Amino acid sequence: MEKQYLIICTWLIALFMMVSAVRAENWVNVAKAKDNSVIAYVDEDSITVDGNKRKFWMYHDFKGAQSADGKPIDKAYGHSIVDCEAKTIGYMETIIEWADGSKKRNKEKLQGEPVKSGSVDAAILNYVCEYKKQG
Repeated sequence: MEKQYLIICTWLIALFMMVSAVRAENWVNVAKAKDNSVIAYVDEDSITVDGNKRKFWMYHDFKGAQSADGKPIDKAYGHSIVDCEAKTIGYMETIIEWADGSKKRNKEKLQGEPVKSGSVDAAILNYVCEYKKQG
């Protein structure tokens, strides 16, 4: 009985840690697509630095975007990594929410893709790479 209680508590703590990262409170608007189809936010409190790389949570608020199966996407969260020198972005985890309320969580391969100049991803990369924590 005591062992089951310990397992349940450990599972609940792990679940809380995963969910709390997405429920960040310091979202800052960093980019908007030219056609207003997406607005991008970064959680400043989640930015960590490791040499040329930055890890952080970002949030995309979609306006009329659709997934490959035609379902309207409402928003997406990504635990992301950028390489400021190589100018690449990758995703460690994504959480997609559709307009109907359904969600999908994916663990991603940590493979950086080149960032296209002038894109929303370029604005995110620039913001995160130039960000300096206060204090």
